[in-house]
Amino acid sequence: MFSYFLCQTGFPRQLRKALESVRTQEIAATCYVDLCKAASFVSPNDDTILRHIAEDVEDVLREKVWDFSRSSALDTLSSTLGYTINQQSLISNYLLTQLRLKPSKTLCTLVPTLLDDNAPFMFKQALVDACLAIASEERTLPWNPTLKSMYDSICTPLRHIFIQTVQVELSSRSEIPSIGSKKANNSGDKRLQSTAGLVQSMLKLFRMDPYCALMVRQMCCVRRTCKLIILKNREIRRE
Repeated sequence: MFSYFLCQTGFPRQLRKALESVRTQEIAATCYVDLCKAASFVSPNDDTILRHIAEDVEDVLREKVWDFSRSSALDTLSSTLGYTINQQSLISNYLLTQLRLKPSKTLCTLVPTLLDDNAPFMFKQALVDACLAIASEERTLPWNPTLKSMYDSICTPLRHIFIQTVQVELSSRSEIPSIGSKKANNSGDKRLQSTAGLVQSMLKLFRMDPYCALMVRQMCCVRRTCKLIILKNREIRRE
């Protein structure tokens, strides 16, 4: 019935036009991510319109959502045509749906981009959020990935992100007292909030699945990660 509705109303065609419009692209992207999420519950062996929609919009949706250059212009919450859109949720849900729909391709194309130290924290948070969502699933559909099936592709990026984020957080804390201007202080506070939230999410993930922090070929990286995990856990307890 739902597929019939989509076909008869021309909804996919109108939604695609909305995605190309600057004024409506964020709303359209959110709708597409929801459709892709629905498609992830359908077996890839089933010929359904949801799977076709996800396939058809794959490239343009990545261009609109997974764009590091736009992150500096985006607020955590943005308002478009009266609708409030949580950018973090949009990016996190997008990555999660792509991992479910095309795990191999996503792990080879999207995830490696997060190894760039200049990748915005919002996108790094998306990887952690997606991993937490997968780890929290009580029942996994046969065609959807598990954390175990992704260890080879996610463990190194996760450790890299954790080490870099802790370093940025420590640096931000040391800089804030010495900064004179109010604008600089606000910028430092905002960055500190982003890194602190990301670190807490990663610690939660490492508690749920320690192998995400431990599965590695280079033991020196594991030791460094473990030291930082212990350090951050002690800080949290003191707070």
